[in-house]
Amino acid sequence: MKSTLPLLLVILLLTSCRLMADKKYTVSGLLPDRSYDGQTAYILDTFNDSIRLDSTVVKRGGFTFAGKLQDDKLARVQLGNREVFFVFENRGIKVDMISGSVIGTDLNRKLTDFKAKYIPIEGILREIKMGVYNLTDLEQTQIESIQEGWANQQWRVRTKQFVEDLYYQNSDNKLGILALKALDKEYGKDRKYLSILALAAKDKMAQNDLVVKLTSYYHKANPTNGAQYRNFKTTLESGEEVEFAQYISKGKYVLVNMWASWCVPCRKEMETLKDLYKRYKSNQFEMVGISVWDREEDARKAIEQDNLKWPQILNTQDVATKLYEVKTVPHLMLIGPDGTVLVNDIDPENLLQTMAHFLH
Repeated sequence: MKSTLPLLLVILLLTSCRLMADKKYTVSGLLPDRSYDGQTAYILDTFNDSIRLDSTVVKRGGFTFAGKLQDDKLARVQLGNREVFFVFENRGIKVDMISGSVIGTDLNRKLTDFKAKYIPIEGILREIKMGVYNLTDLEQTQIESIQEGWANQQWRVRTKQFVEDLYYQNSDNKLGILALKALDKEYGKDRKYLSILALAAKDKMAQNDLVVKLTSYYHKANPTNGAQYRNFKTTLESGEEVEFAQYISKGKYVLVNMWASWCVPCRKEMETLKDLYKRYKSNQFEMVGISVWDREEDARKAIEQDNLKWPQILNTQDVATKLYEVKTVPHLMLIGPDGTVLVNDIDPENLLQTMAHFLH
């Protein structure tokens, strides 16, 4: 009896070690013919072509990668101008380089299903790159350089949007986490952008370490972020008293725009806001303008000139700006359906993208 327990421990340890040793990946490529024989296939980072995770040579109309992987990740198989997104796991995976389908694991099945409903992302990326690669008859290196720069930019924009959408559509499972990790790795310096991504899905991913890290940054960026909106009152020249709270509707997202009639960037931004208002105006969304550091008469003229249709709070002077720690205008703030300040100080360049995150 004395030797039974140690023996069981040894057996369990050996079994565990064997399971760890058996945890390897094989990624096989399916090709229609042998025209690719002799070419090199690569497993690449989600965004960066220079980060090569593995390589192999195509033989007899196919290829196979094999090895060990420390962590699962979103990656790409690239062969010539063709590339296929897949979930890189320590499992047996088969990639069809023509159709873009991936089989072998549950996560790859989910990814393939997502791609089937999405725009043909891999075909679009291939066409973008071929726009450069097919310019072989041009001898003007400067033109080629410009074309390549444009193609790389377009490729990154399309890929970023694809991974973001993958994240939002799968924010309740591991595929969403892998997409967020890929974005964090590529755009890690832009903490504000990433914190908005994490915030938009925090209810479904509240326990994930990366989401916790990103949302904590968001809370530190401005003390009003994540807190209930702060109410204020102002008195119009007519003597009428107006309260901010009357414009905050329960169950709606409310975009708040602080502006001034004399502010040129504020006035230019109105066209974007008008388009956004038309796009999202519904039972789920409302918008309110707050005129700050301005005369009521001048604000009314600007509202008429710019044909602004959403509600406006006038003659607030510095009441609202002090309350929400606003230093400059235009200043955009999004309040959630429960009255929480979701994002205080939205970058104008990322306005449409930010709204899409929350009203996806």
